[in-house]
Formats: sequence, structure tokens, C-alpha cells
Amino acid sequence: MFTPPRPMDRQEGRLARRQSGRGLSRLSLLASTAILVLAGSEQGVAQSATPGAVVLDKIFLDVLRSDLEERLDAIAGGGAVVAADDYPDSGNLTIARALATVPGVVVQDFFGGHDQPRVQIRGSGLQQNPVERGVLMLQDGLPLNRADGSYIVGFANPRQADAIEVFRGYTSNRLGATSLGGALNFISPTGWADPGGKLVAGGGSFGQAGVAGQFGFGTDSYDGLFHFDASRRDGFRDYNESSRISAGANVGVEVSDMVTTRIFAGYTDLGFDVAGPLPKSYMKSDPRQVFSGPVVSAGGVSFPGPNVVRDRPRRDASQFLVGSRTTVELDEHTVDVALGYTYTKDSFRFPIPSGIRETEGGDFIGVLRYAFKPDAAATLPLFEATARYALGSASRDYFLNRAGTQGDRFGQNELDASTLSVHAGFNVPLLSELTVSPAISFSHSVRDNRDVYDRATRPTIAYNPGNPTVALPDGAVPTESTSY
Repeated sequence: MFTPPRPMDRQEGRLARRQSGRGLSRLSLLASTAILVLAGSEQGVAQSATPGAVVLDKIFLDVLRSDLEERLDAIAGGGAVVAADDYPDSGNLTIARALATVPGVVVQDFFGGHDQPRVQIRGSGLQQNPVERGVLMLQDGLPLNRADGSYIVGFANPRQADAIEVFRGYTSNRLGATSLGGALNFISPTGWADPGGKLVAGGGSFGQAGVAGQFGFGTDSYDGLFHFDASRRDGFRDYNESSRISAGANVGVEVSDMVTTRIFAGYTDLGFDVAGPLPKSYMKSDPRQVFSGPVVSAGGVSFPGPNVVRDRPRRDASQFLVGSRTTVELDEHTVDVALGYTYTKDSFRFPIPSGIRETEGGDFIGVLRYAFKPDAAATLPLFEATARYALGSASRDYFLNRAGTQGDRFGQNELDASTLSVHAGFNVPLLSELTVSPAISFSHSVRDNRDVYDRATRPTIAYNPGNPTVALPDGAVPTESTSY
């Protein structure tokens, strides 16, 4: 029987981290994130999403797997951790490819590039267009969803994460989620875990090209890491281009033996064409083509669908993020405070029936987590609680899509949203293989939509059904308020 080594004290842990570099730090990260609870005294190495974890400073490879499985099994419903070393080698690393081996998670690519895949955790299917809600997305434990719950999945970049935590179904409630779609937490690399620099460039089929780099440094009491990633792809289809540019940095400080803080910031610029669906017969004849709209004949209309050739559907979005996370350890008590702000610009050019939607606004978010673990040897805290509050506003304008260009404005709205979610629960061990985890969750959401469009009529646009390239005379309809 293998007897694990004694836990190292804080000074020994720091020394081992500096001497062993990336290897030992990554093992510590995996051990802590697999617990699915917040890292404690060394949490600057691993920014897990929930409270109460113990970071194991010293792990032997031959017992790592069984240790992870034991801790994952401790949570009803379970979770998973995918480390960067387990990502597939790919010049086009999407979320679908990064999470392809995780049981219970199905990620369906939109059109294969940097776009907006559909994330299904245990079959929820909630995170898909046009809803864009249902899965809680986090970076280093800080939720990234806007105050109304929406999130542009294409912003998520697995290449810039040292690991991805997956919370299935209701287990995401302990993070402050307000739905049963689950959660994904992207854990950033740190200067302690990844010292030094690296630069990677690659390319591939269909115009795939990219370059990424990072530089990290660390001392006994602080560390920092800077990273960037730029990639583009022409895609398989005729109208299938996508690109993403992102850059960010994080700095961690060990304020004292009881207090650690990490500050991070980032910017992402995303753009992609929407190639659209194809009728089966069209796909068999030429799978690269895009659809040119319904076919009108004397017998009626066949092959209904968007006219991609004319309308040029596309999405361009950018987001700036700044946040911090501070953990305080007081013996068996752990308190975690996360604060963040995001500013998002989003332009989505839909086919003619929906027009062009432009949204711009900012969101503040705060998360307070608490864990009580009187037994230091226990896998889970005896009690844990999370409170999350998000407040945001945005301006939204609607324009006609005039053959792929912006036409007249036909709508203008001011949006305000706030969401409060609270979760509290116990983890009571009854037997060595049995833990009862009663919990309660509460959420309160407010959505305010003010229609500020001030004209008497709303312009309309139409095309000749028999010749979809010929526009009909512009029209107008009376304005009716859409406020609620």
C-alpha cells in the first residue's frame, strides 16, 4: 500500500514550485481543480471555481489518477477537468475539440471555425442560438455571462487556458448559476505555473493560420503572465471566413499567509461569416456552396431558407474584461471575493427578416463565496455558500439588412438587467462511501426593455420573390412600442 508523503508547509511549497517549474505546478493545478472547490493557501496556482479545496503541494504521478477520481466522485453529479496537456494537437483548437473526450458534454461546431458552437451538458441544449443562455461561463472562477445571462461562446479560447473545469447540470448552482445547463470554468496559466516564454505558429487547410505566445515570471510572493493569440480561417464553404484576436494578462500576489489576490484583464475581437444551411440535394452536388434562397415556381415555393448570397449574414463582436479575485483563509473558514467588469460590442447581421442587430454595453459582477471545513482531511467542506450579483445595461439598435449592407434604422432600445443568485448547501458524510448534500438555491432577475425609437413609422424592405436580387419599393408600418 502506498503511503502519501506529508503535506509540505508554505515555505517548502514555494521552494518546490520554483525548483520544479511547470511540471509540479500543473500537477497541483490538476489536483485542486478536480476537487471542484476553491483552492486555498496556494490558490494563485489554480483558480478553481468553487470554495473549499485544498491544494496538494506534492503529488506523485502513480497516485494522481486515483486521487482525482476520489475527489470527483465526492460530488453528486460530478464534474470533469481537462488539462492543456490533454488537448488534441490541432491548428484549429475549438471548444468542441478541447472537450471532445468529456462524458456528458456535446459541443457542436457552428460552421467549424471561430464562431458560436452549441454547448450541451447532459443534453440540456440550452446554450444555442438565438437564446445564447443556459451555460454559465467563467474565467478563473469569475462569471463572464452578461447580466441577462447571455454569452457569445466564440469568445472562449481553450488555447489560453491551462485547464477547463466542467460542472454538469445542477452542480453549477454552487457557482451561482440560475439554470440547469451546467458551467465551464477556464483556468488561466500563471507565472508560477508557466515561467518563461514561448511562441507558437501554425497553419493548415482551408486558409488556417495562427500565432500565439506568452511570457510568465514569478517570485516568492508574486507572479505575472502575459499572453496573446491570433488566428484566422477561410473555411470549407464559399462564405465561411472567421478570425479571433485575443490578448490578456494576470498578476497574482500573496499578500500574507492568509490572503492571496489575482488581478486579470483581457480583450477579444471575434468575427465570422454565417454560411447557413443547405438543402440536401444542394449539399450533395456542391457542399462548398452557400444557399441563394427559396426557389419560386408556378407550383409554389421550394427549398425555403435564408439567401446567404444576398444577405451576407455575419457576426462581429469584441469584449474587454477586467477582474480580480481575493481569497482569505482563517483556519477552517475560507472567504472568496471576485469582482469584474465587461464591456461588449456586438454586431449581428441576420438575414432580411431580422435585419442587423447592434448591441453595446457594460456589466458589473460580484461573487462572494464562503466555505467551512472543520475537518482538514475531508474532501468537501461541511458547508458552502455562494452569492452572485450581476448588473448591466446596453443600447441596442436594429437596422434593415439591405443586401449585406446597413440600411435604415427601424428600432432602438435601452436594456437594463440585474440578476441575484444565492446558493447554500451542506456536505454531510454519513459513511465512508455516502455523503448527503442538501442544498437550496434562490434567484431573482429583473429585465427592463425601453423602446426609445421616436419615429411614427418603421421602414420595411422586400425583394421580388421571383428574382431575389431585385428590391421592391420600400414600405413602412406604424410604430408600436416594444417596451416591457
